[in-house]
Amino acid sequence: MTWLSKLKNLKSSKDDDFQLVIVIQADGVYLSDLSHPQKAPELYPIAHGNWENALKDALSNKSIKGKACIVLGTQHYQSYQIDKPQIPKEEWPVALPFLLKDLISEKFTDIVADASLMPDGQKVQAYIISKHTLQTVLDVSNAQHVTVTRVITEDEVWGHSTEAQQSFLLLRRSVNDGYKLAAYVDGAPVFLRSLRGIAAPITGQNGTPSMYDSLALDIQRSADYLTASLPQASFNHLFVCCDEDNLEELVAKLQDTVNPKINALSQPHLPCGIELCKTVAQLSSFSINLYPKHLRPKQELVTLNKVVALWVITFVAIAGLAYLEKQQTQSIQLQLTSIQNQSELLDKEKSSLQQRLASHTPTQAKLNAAKRIEQDIEAKKSSLQAVGKFDESQKVGYSGIMDALASQARNDISLQHILITSTRLDLNGVASNPKAVPSWVNQFKKELALVGRTFESLHIARDKKNVVTFELKSKAGVK
Repeated sequence: MTWLSKLKNLKSSKDDDFQLVIVIQADGVYLSDLSHPQKAPELYPIAHGNWENALKDALSNKSIKGKACIVLGTQHYQSYQIDKPQIPKEEWPVALPFLLKDLISEKFTDIVADASLMPDGQKVQAYIISKHTLQTVLDVSNAQHVTVTRVITEDEVWGHSTEAQQSFLLLRRSVNDGYKLAAYVDGAPVFLRSLRGIAAPITGQNGTPSMYDSLALDIQRSADYLTASLPQASFNHLFVCCDEDNLEELVAKLQDTVNPKINALSQPHLPCGIELCKTVAQLSSFSINLYPKHLRPKQELVTLNKVVALWVITFVAIAGLAYLEKQQTQSIQLQLTSIQNQSELLDKEKSSLQQRLASHTPTQAKLNAAKRIEQDIEAKKSSLQAVGKFDESQKVGYSGIMDALASQARNDISLQHILITSTRLDLNGVASNPKAVPSWVNQFKKELALVGRTFESLHIARDKKNVVTFELKSKAGVK
């Protein structure tokens, strides 16, 4: 990935950030302001199925405007499982309407689609909504100065509603809607079924033994089907989130007739809309967006306001530069005048000093005497340098070095030539084996006369008689 694509992705992620979560359910519109996480989501009921007015009421009552994420209920979209398109994921929103045209009754040009990859990696869960629905959401939001950055489905959210299990079943129902049974693996939806013929709420007056048996049978058949079709996943847990039902009673009556362990999704129970708001607020990434980039309004790079603003900025910049240049010119003029005055003063002082110099010009006799003194100093310096060459080692001779070499005598080393000067110590000889030479040199650190000496080369070879010879030379200048 190039730095340009990384920059685009970073910009895209910032553009998709949001401060408001809006959940459109069958019973109402739920609105959550992420800037006030301690505040519970607000419910704006839907009257006579007119969710557009409820959305308008929700947004008009908010004093804080910004970017929003829209979560659509199941009544606003359709879902299909299809083979994974063999194209880059970035191109799915453009290609999916055409790929789904044989499965839908609408024209593929009138829908918006996106998909998430299923756990098996071979299929995708595709979602479609009508462009009319999307445009209605955008029109209402824009009228209230709210910018929609993402549109997702509730199926993609429910999979993240619990972290207790990686694979689980979920029985859910919101007000004014029917019962739905879904299955999730690693947060991805793999199964969704609407349970028909069950009056809601089942724990109320509508609940009959046959109704409970029908519900339990649907759950058990679905669990068996999922276990057979997805053997790598374990669907041993069923969570329940049903509005208007007594969850304790529902769990108790179902637990004895189905195999999965049943628990309420949250304690105490939260309405489905509020549960979705809380889950979206905790998510950091999303697998779909039904408001793709190619449908978003293109920003014009050149507009009248931008041109006028650019002219104003250019005029102000030119005026500022002209003013700065004028001030700088005046400052330079003042500096030039000051320098000219100083130059006149220095010329006068120069004339005065030249006159004084003329009166202090040395005679030829003084120059000759100074030259003789300099020659005498140079001669004395040469004498001192000659004396300095005789260091302490030359005063005491080289007997210490010879004694040190003698004390380190070994049977496997034989010296044949020794060169000692004030600056060098070169040794030549023979050895019984090549390893004996480094070992012998390492013993020099034990002798005061030899310690601290640095050797610049060690040459080990064999002569014509196959005898190991060595040549050890110290660095010039090392005493």
